[in-house]
Amino acid sequence: MHEFWFSTVSQGLFWLAGMFVLTRWLGRSRLRARPPQEAHRMVQPVGILLLAVLLLLMMAGAMIGSFIWPDQEPTPFWAYLILMAMVALSLYLIADYRYARHMVSDSGMGYGRAFGGRGSFIWNEVGHVGFNKHMNWYRLTLESGNTVRISALLMGQPEFARAVLQHVPAARIDAATRTMLYDASNRKLPPVWK
Repeated sequence: MHEFWFSTVSQGLFWLAGMFVLTRWLGRSRLRARPPQEAHRMVQPVGILLLAVLLLLMMAGAMIGSFIWPDQEPTPFWAYLILMAMVALSLYLIADYRYARHMVSDSGMGYGRAFGGRGSFIWNEVGHVGFNKHMNWYRLTLESGNTVRISALLMGQPEFARAVLQHVPAARIDAATRTMLYDASNRKLPPVWK
């Protein structure tokens, strides 16, 4: 019994320490220095791609391994569902890294979506700006009804925050979001994980 307790606690502490190191690494990678010509491009840090590829390889390997070397007891169906969900998550992160790239300018913003859709808008088309703390993204609702989501994991947030604060009327920005944008414009970004 003592060994089970020690094993469970040590695994939990190892997981917490690993998540702390990972989120600090991802948080700092958002503020890495980039060439001046890249300043107005919002892109995922390379660490997101590395994590997504690693997750894909691990989960696909576990799924393939479970078919090649099955246990004596049948594997529960929900275990395969979890593996498939993790594979889908890693594929989504890879697609998001590749396609969800945005370009901020004084006139407006060009944006990309994880599944390849592209669009653009000018700043006076923005009807509302908010921040979803659970999903960790900025939400720009356009007057046309379209919604543009800007992840807080992206590089280039200080430029984005400055552009929103400068070009979108304050009445269209939530008070809490305005504070977050002001902080982001001064390189104090929202946390990666809460």
